[in-house]
Amino acid sequence: MVEIARQKGIYDHLIQGDLLELLQQTSERYDLLLAADVFIYLGDLAQVLPACGRVLNPGGLLAFTVEQGSAPGYELGSTTGRSAHSAAYVLQQAERAGLDPVYHQNFTLRREGETDVPGAVWCLRRQP
Repeated sequence: MVEIARQKGIYDHLIQGDLLELLQQTSERYDLLLAADVFIYLGDLAQVLPACGRVLNPGGLLAFTVEQGSAPGYELGSTTGRSAHSAAYVLQQAERAGLDPVYHQNFTLRREGETDVPGAVWCLRRQP
């Protein structure tokens, strides 16, 4: 994917690496982070949300999608191999990370075969 993106010639920077390590080690700061279809592969958000908050400027936004889970916390789907997150869990981890919810909307994330996959989009703001 990175090589295809590089060939397009439209990106200022392309970085390949472990998401959590990069967020914890970079000295860069951002006004916006976007993680579409990323956190479903992480499961536990207890480390990644604070790491995102660390690199956001005060008032900066983190926008992301998750598969919507019905169990408390998060759960690994037995057939998909992806994690689903409950809204209560996202809110709990956001609060711990110093991120305030500013937007949340449930929607159909994708279709797998004939089945809709319930998802949610979240937007969290780093506290000033």
